[in-house]
This record gives sequence, C-alpha cells and structure tokens, in this order.
Amino acid sequence: MVVLMLMLGGCTYDEQIPETELKGHLVLSKDAVTGPIKATDDPNDGTTVAVTAIRLAGPIYIGAYSGIDSSSLPYPIPAQGPIISQEEGDAFPYGGTTVGRFDFACYKLLSCKVTTGRFVDYADMLDYFTNVLHNPIKDDQGTILLSESEFQQQCFDYYYATTDNEMSFIGPEAFTETDAGFEADFTLFHTIFVPGMSVWGFMDAPFVSPTAAEQSGTFGTCDTTAGRQASRYDQTFYEGASYTNILNRPNSYLDVDDYVSAGVTVENADDTIQLTIDLPVLSE
Repeated sequence: MVVLMLMLGGCTYDEQIPETELKGHLVLSKDAVTGPIKATDDPNDGTTVAVTAIRLAGPIYIGAYSGIDSSSLPYPIPAQGPIISQEEGDAFPYGGTTVGRFDFACYKLLSCKVTTGRFVDYADMLDYFTNVLHNPIKDDQGTILLSESEFQQQCFDYYYATTDNEMSFIGPEAFTETDAGFEADFTLFHTIFVPGMSVWGFMDAPFVSPTAAEQSGTFGTCDTTAGRQASRYDQTFYEGASYTNILNRPNSYLDVDDYVSAGVTVENADDTIQLTIDLPVLSE
C-alpha cells in the first residue's frame, strides 16, 4: 500500500519550474519588407525597384532572454554569455518561437525559399518568384513552371496528398496589414518566466540580387543540408530546415537587410507582449 501511494504521489509532484505560455502581439515595420528588387527579367539589366510585400519576410524568430545588449553593436541583441571559442557567446534563451517556418514546396529549387503564412495559393507563389524576384520556379528538369494545376499535381505526387489543405506553405496569411505595418499574434510556449526578462526578435530577409537572380529568395537562417532527405528518381537532396541554434546565437545569423527589435521588458506573465521589429541591422 505504501509503495502504491508513493507511485501515485509521484504523478502529482510539483517541480516548481516557472514555465508558462506568454502571449504577444508583433508589429513588423513596412520598411523591413521593402526591398530593392530586380526591375526586369533582362539578366544584363541591374536596375531595381522598391517593392513592399510580406512575402519578403522569412521566419520571425522571437526569444525570451535575461536582458538586451544595446551597446556592443549598432543594433540591439540579446545579452550573451562569455565568448570562450570562436563562436558567438550563448544567449541562453528561456524559450522562443517563430512566426512562420520554412516549408518545402515540392520542388528542389524551392528549398530554403518558402516560409509558411506568406502565400495564399499556388498562383501567389508563381507570381512572387516570377514577377517579384524574377527567379521563376523550375521543375526538376529545369523547365519553367507556368501552370497552377501542374504545381498542385507535383505537390500531390510529392506528398501523396489529395487536397490543398495538406500543403502548409499555402493558406491564410499570418499577418494583417495596418497603418503601423504588418501585425500578427504569437505565443511563447513552455517558456521559463523570470520577472524583468526581455523578449527580442528578428526577421530573416531573403537574399535578393539583380545580378544573381537564380539565388534570389534564399534565406540565411535555413540549412540546405538539413530537414528530410528526399530521393526522387535520379535526385537526392535535403528539403532544408532552420539551423538549430538560432535563438542561442542569433547574431551569428543576422545579415544585411535583416531587421531586429529593441527588446521588451516583461514584468508580468499575464501581460500581452507588444513587440515591434523595425530596426535595420545594416545596409550595403
């Protein structure tokens, strides 16, 4: 009987871990998703045009940290631990999340170029890569994709799917456009809450070049050697996935045209975190 009581009691033991779910509201400035995009399809024409579109935003990485360092670099970053190797110091996040994640959109050439919550349908994706990036989607034989139905059929075949609902890279947009920018809600699940901690985030911007259009749309926080390995006929490749230590060492992944937040101090776990990402890392 004593053993049974101890076993049952073990299921109710309170480990006193201050873990909770923090609710937040994100505002991404329009400047963050306004980029100089190649103006024409002409490979010899290097002119650009300013385009504002939420489709230019990769994943938004959001973490909870002990504090913010606003003096070491031209932009705020989470406070880091000691640097004991050639790597950046570890920021030791209490928890984190993303608004949008990388997803594989059925074609090898789209690896590390597609974020969830950015594209309404196949036509939206075709328009973005063809008319915005001037880097049209090509099938695995190098033929430019023109048909939405062909795109859909490739995805059904690749994922053994039967409906578009099974394609997480298309669907309702994660953001709502307002006068303030592009807004979305987020939740920091299973986060250790420490009164006075800071919540900070950054947006990964795509690589865009008027002279290397075939690489346009690639995101720096995506590892092309990670994710599920696919074997399709005569091709073997990885679908791509976020690096695993982005929240621990975010400064290692910040690049030109990325945007960061100033950070928000959180004193009460029940408060809704108001996070704005509007500070440029630097520009070329």
